[in-house]
Amino acid sequence: MTLQNAPMQNGHSTPVNGVSLRADRRLAAASTMEEARHIVVHMMNQKLASLVASSSEQVDVHICLADLGLDSLIAIEFKNWLGRALGAMVHTHEILDATGLVNLAILVTKRSMFMPKNLPDTDTDASKHTDDVYSSANGHVETNGATQVARAAPHGIFAVNKLPMYPFFELDALLDSFLESVKALASPTEFERTIRAVEDFKRSDSTSRLLYDRAAAMNADPDVENWEFELQLRHAYLNRRAPLVPYNSFWFSHPISRFLHQQADRAALIAITAFDYKRRLEAGHVKPLVLNEQELTTAYEKWIFNAVRKPCVGSDELERFPGNDYCVVMWRGHAFALNPFVDTRPATHRELLFQFHRILETPLEDRAWVGILTADNRHTWAENRAHLKQVDPRNAETIKTIESAAFIMCLDEAWPATGLDRAKQFHFGGKLDAANRWNDKSLQFVVCSNGTSGVIGEHTMLDALTLSHLNEAIAMAINTHSPSTSNGVAKGACPGIMPLPFITDAGLDDQMTKVRGEYTINTSSAEHAFLTYSSYGSKLLRSQKCPPKSVFQMVVQLAALDLFGYSPACWETVSVAHFHLGRVEIIQVIVPAVASFLAVARDISIPLKERRHMLVEAVRAHASIVSKASRGQYHERNLSALRVLLKEGEDVPALYEDLVYKRARPRKIMSHCFETGMMEKGFLFRDPDAVWVHYEVYDSSAYFSVTTPEAGRASRFCELLNNAAGVVKEILLA
Repeated sequence: MTLQNAPMQNGHSTPVNGVSLRADRRLAAASTMEEARHIVVHMMNQKLASLVASSSEQVDVHICLADLGLDSLIAIEFKNWLGRALGAMVHTHEILDATGLVNLAILVTKRSMFMPKNLPDTDTDASKHTDDVYSSANGHVETNGATQVARAAPHGIFAVNKLPMYPFFELDALLDSFLESVKALASPTEFERTIRAVEDFKRSDSTSRLLYDRAAAMNADPDVENWEFELQLRHAYLNRRAPLVPYNSFWFSHPISRFLHQQADRAALIAITAFDYKRRLEAGHVKPLVLNEQELTTAYEKWIFNAVRKPCVGSDELERFPGNDYCVVMWRGHAFALNPFVDTRPATHRELLFQFHRILETPLEDRAWVGILTADNRHTWAENRAHLKQVDPRNAETIKTIESAAFIMCLDEAWPATGLDRAKQFHFGGKLDAANRWNDKSLQFVVCSNGTSGVIGEHTMLDALTLSHLNEAIAMAINTHSPSTSNGVAKGACPGIMPLPFITDAGLDDQMTKVRGEYTINTSSAEHAFLTYSSYGSKLLRSQKCPPKSVFQMVVQLAALDLFGYSPACWETVSVAHFHLGRVEIIQVIVPAVASFLAVARDISIPLKERRHMLVEAVRAHASIVSKASRGQYHERNLSALRVLLKEGEDVPALYEDLVYKRARPRKIMSHCFETGMMEKGFLFRDPDAVWVHYEVYDSSAYFSVTTPEAGRASRFCELLNNAAGVVKEILLA
């Protein structure tokens, strides 16, 4: 009798949540490895059933564990249980990578401290199989013919941590993933055409096969760290000519402090905190961010400070200027360089406070508008930047000083009193301060006249997670700072400030007026809206054995169906930053199980229990896609990168021209779900109908941030979210 065909034996039924099953005794009494695996499969089957709201009979022991609907937290809980109950230390990714409980049992019995030594193993194929599958379990990850040891950077040295290489893909698996992702978006006839395009993509003599071979060659090249990295960077960012603001940069509002901070006080606090973080980061004293027990890459942290995206005709360039420990302060569009040192020591808060007061009190006859040029089309801004440098040599020096600075501190005149006010201010610059920015810079802080503040990140080399540690440091500083009662000190040595002049001509003045008008058109009708839904949160959803983020994704999709009148392709970001040079993958949410649930969610002719079953299936399908994407097994990044490898004159593969492929592109709605620790946030799409939504799930609530190009649409979507959340709750509790 083989393990694959063995019937489950119940033995003595006792609770599965602890060691009361006496797994140690049961495993110790096993006479063969095969018998021990039977015991482990049975116990894991019962435990998993309790975690995913199924009976043990419904858990297929041969199905990939990710397909059972395990989100990251359930996988971690299951991993911890394996350690407690079965004495086996297993990594979360090994659970999600397992092709089934039978496969996982092989690993668990090899590692369990409860196993007797020298048990005979009649299934030699199983032993060999686990060695092949789990060869990377000890922290050594097989890559392009090389092995990287997953270890942190040495203490005191700013270096990129060593992580697994992004896995290369099998073409058939890639295309199967694509077909599953678009099936619900197509009619049967359309889907047949898409299948034919996929079959053509697989042909050995096709252009697409040539693209695959090029990608494989790049992946096999030991000098290429991540074959997709440069392709995605150029295609998704540097080659794009649209303005960085409002269509590329991201932003967050900082927490509201317990005590009112004056503008100069908050600016000094943020500057002190940011420079301290910069010193710790460059000294190697900032630990890598950990998400779902996986260390994330530090490769992009060097782009937080002293970095700029330089506008160029054709394609922009990235530049860094390490070693420049000063910031540039913007006030009414005028720029000032601020040195945060007194002699050789860092300036104190009081000393910086005094200098920020000096800048705010500087007599300025007119508002300067040169900064608005950084919100222009990239091609035009590149040409005007070159012209600006030619008009006067001082302009070239000012641009160099701004671009080399650690970061920008924008002192805005606005007084935003509400979340909506803050959103307009930090995202668009409000009515007065759009030119009080230098949008090419990787990092900008905004501090308003009432002391409220936020952060703006230039998206080309930064994602929201890259700024997590810095955001945490600033949030802590804000929450613990006691406001200063003075204007700082005017005596003795002080940090230096230096005005940075711009001299323009009539042509540049005309262009600034033009850009201001275009910017107003692009941003005036855009709307931000926020919703705190407090009827339930992760606590209730966990009690129902459902992954909270996936349940609230169904809420988002039900609201989208109500808004659009149909279910458009919705894309969701998934972090793959636990791979070397990894950033995010995006997944298409409307798969068949999700579409089926949405079609019946409000159909009162269908019993609630049947709708609940369909909801659970949709949630599991979503959690499975998220899990696969996080392990580098989704298609979007790879399929997009392959297209970039197409050379001039070569035929475009039919798949890229396929109607369903084009319909599924990210256009109408995108959702994000990760904890930021920040308040308001937003991002804007160019499609006038588009919706951008971010949500965070807490114990008893969920918080939504929504941005739309059309006025009234974001607030309407929040109303629909509120209603949809109630519908989902009713179904779930049936």
